[in-house]
Amino acid sequence: MHRDLEEKQLIVDCARQGAEALNSFADENLDHDFVPAPAYEGLKHFPKSWQDFLAPPNQNAFYARLALLLERKPSVDPASVLRGNTANERTESILHYLENQVYIESDFERTLTERVTKNSALDEQSLKENFSNAVEVEELDITKLPTTGSLYFTKVNHGYWEYMRVAYALQHTNSQETNFRDVAADLRIRRLKNSGLTQMWGQLLSKYFAGDGSASQIFSISLTNGTELIRDSLAGRFTAVNQGACCGFLSMLQASQNVRTRVKVSDGTATRNLVFRNQLFQFAERFIVPSQACVFVVPPHLAGIECKVFEGEQYTFVVPPQRLNETWRAVAATLIGYLLAIKERHESITIVGQGASVVSMLGLLMGLLKIFEDTTIRYFDLGLVLDLAAPAKLDNLSWLGKDRENAANAARQTFSLTEEPTPHFISLFQH
Repeated sequence: MHRDLEEKQLIVDCARQGAEALNSFADENLDHDFVPAPAYEGLKHFPKSWQDFLAPPNQNAFYARLALLLERKPSVDPASVLRGNTANERTESILHYLENQVYIESDFERTLTERVTKNSALDEQSLKENFSNAVEVEELDITKLPTTGSLYFTKVNHGYWEYMRVAYALQHTNSQETNFRDVAADLRIRRLKNSGLTQMWGQLLSKYFAGDGSASQIFSISLTNGTELIRDSLAGRFTAVNQGACCGFLSMLQASQNVRTRVKVSDGTATRNLVFRNQLFQFAERFIVPSQACVFVVPPHLAGIECKVFEGEQYTFVVPPQRLNETWRAVAATLIGYLLAIKERHESITIVGQGASVVSMLGLLMGLLKIFEDTTIRYFDLGLVLDLAAPAKLDNLSWLGKDRENAANAARQTFSLTEEPTPHFISLFQH
């Protein structure tokens, strides 16, 4: 069998198993006030001959089509959804179907829209005071976290909170704000609202702050790109970034909380401090080396990443580079199924990821799944820190300042890109 087809066969097998597991989880745990969308309806009539439909070689188009097969209603012929003459146009037609036929607005979102509207109208000082009254922020050194048992470290920097605020306040903003950061607001609505992504974030954060999840879960945020402590952001004059992120997170918190108490989060500077303090090697020694396997969940430019100090099995799961938010449900099902297969081979697994806010959301989700309770899982969303392994991305890492070359050289002693052939979609298992 051609390797590309082998990878896709593994993805389909994993997606179907993962979707079944997530359907079971949804039946027992998800509140329809948050997530009213149906389960993976297409799972019951997944086509036996899927190879031609899932032929696209790029991850964006492939996962959009896989999402359609998993989500479509019984009467819908997958081919009938495709419109347009180009691959991108056909992918757009699938996303249009998903947001119009699968997404259902929830009560939580209606509350979120109200909170975003009210918080967007606050002056800077009032917004800061409301944030401080609602949130207690703890500074964190990742290398000091416990090494025994499972651990899920997740973080969300400014971007998601800013863009989510725009997506849910569109009808209340002026024309300048609807073209936020030169990105059309309707694109943000598709990615963060009509995909159901923010619904799931609201549900998971509600459970996290209510203490329903595992004690081994750690959730962190930043009002910047993760280079400034939140207390420093609050002490200084807000930039547009600070203002949008603060408003977005506070609104999410207010809309998702069942118990109106002050919550604790960790400071999002923790991941990039691994670079600033030259601690990546220490991180790997502490959290990767003790595991039997390491799984990288990364976009295509990092498909060849490896941990140089780890001698165990290393696997790669490649996520869509542009369509991850829109196709997150298909990606989630596939990743869950893949990890279920890996845990049959290994008793301890470290997962290191980069992938918008979706990778962190999946970390919170996995911490609630009982199917992983018999496996030691160490889960870390390191975000753009992993780009230090890719020389072509170095110029984009402005947060490193003038010392980026030295920081990259130090980081590549731990994480680097291999010269070996890399998986296009997913690492195959050795027979």
